[in-house]
Amino acid sequence: MDTSRISSATQQHNSSTAQKSKVKAYKEIVRGSLILLFRVIFSLNETLQAAKVHSALVQKRRSSPKATLR
Repeated sequence: MDTSRISSATQQHNSSTAQKSKVKAYKEIVRGSLILLFRVIFSLNETLQAAKVHSALVQKRRSSPKATLR
């Protein structure tokens, strides 16, 4: 009877360890995905800011008197 209890406890322990390992792996995947997502968002934000600055400079150049002399 003791050996079956020990065997059952060992199986439960192994199952629990495997489950914890899976959870850890999924957490790492989610963490990596979130980091990648924030990098993409940050990059898009920088691109948008650069586009706004460029647009403002082009608009300023078009409205300057020198632009009509070209």
